[in-house]
Amino acid sequence: MQYSYEFKAQAVEKALDRGPGVSFNSVAQSCGIDHSTLRRWVGKFQNQYLAEENMTKEKTPGQWTSEQKLQAFIACASMDEEQTSAWCRENGIFPHHVEQWRKEKALAEAAALLVLKKKPSRYGEQPRTTDFGG
Repeated sequence: MQYSYEFKAQAVEKALDRGPGVSFNSVAQSCGIDHSTLRRWVGKFQNQYLAEENMTKEKTPGQWTSEQKLQAFIACASMDEEQTSAWCRENGIFPHHVEQWRKEKALAEAAALLVLKKKPSRYGEQPRTTDFGG
């Protein structure tokens, strides 16, 4: 017999929330199912819950804040390739993520400099230039 997801969820909830004097078998009986079926459902629920909990603890590289990315870049800046790889493994990322963040940072800095260069001052001066020739 196939049971709906809702029925399974309710049975698992009853089994997990049972009182101290209530046996697992009596919960299964009250649901009209075999105790081994209920145990299997509870096991699947617990495995799924633990897997989801572990997945939510680890951040993907896209979930790192700008501050965390900067800290990663600073931490890896003085490391060789092997040390960087080890650090990245410990923190759940790959070395290419740190490299990509470095490139993004450099592009942002270049864009900011271009904006500053082209922005005229408020007193009617000419835009700043980087031409230091004389």
